[in-house]
Amino acid sequence: MERKKDRDRGCDSKKDKDVTVRTVKTGVRLFLECLYWTNDSPVHLQKGLIANELSVKPFNAEERLTFILSRPGGYHSYRQLDELFKELEKQFAIKMIKRK
Repeated sequence: MERKKDRDRGCDSKKDKDVTVRTVKTGVRLFLECLYWTNDSPVHLQKGLIANELSVKPFNAEERLTFILSRPGGYHSYRQLDELFKELEKQFAIKMIKRK
């Protein structure tokens, strides 16, 4: 009986990890959209994840996104993505203040 419970928990954790991976990948797509539109540019990924021409971007954004995409199911990837959004939000606020 106990083995069945352990096996069932393993299935649940596999489902949870799949949901986490999908959620993080969706978050990366949303981050890239926010990043490019913050720079008044449509998303173009031909030159890599982040174009060098972007003036507003978090520090080491491309390296951090590469890390996130290499381990999308990990907690550290989730935290990095969260920090990228926070940094981008701050830089966007600074950009809006400078426009006034």
